[in-house]
Amino acid sequence: MKIMERMVGLFKARCLTIPSKVSPLLQFETEMPVIVGILQKEIKEALQELADHYTNFAEKGTVEPTGEEHEPETS
Repeated sequence: MKIMERMVGLFKARCLTIPSKVSPLLQFETEMPVIVGILQKEIKEALQELADHYTNFAEKGTVEPTGEEHEPETS
């Protein structure tokens, strides 16, 4: 469970950075499609980071393919 908690925590922190990151870009923008595009790009990047973290954990054997986590075995 700690792995998922860490992943969710990282994702939450990443999402909370979006407003401060994009507000300078949106400050003078008036075209809705441009605004939506910028926001979508940032959200997709955050989701990709989450997917990358999951992939990294799965490759290390700390996450089951079903999403169930387990502690790595120690030998």
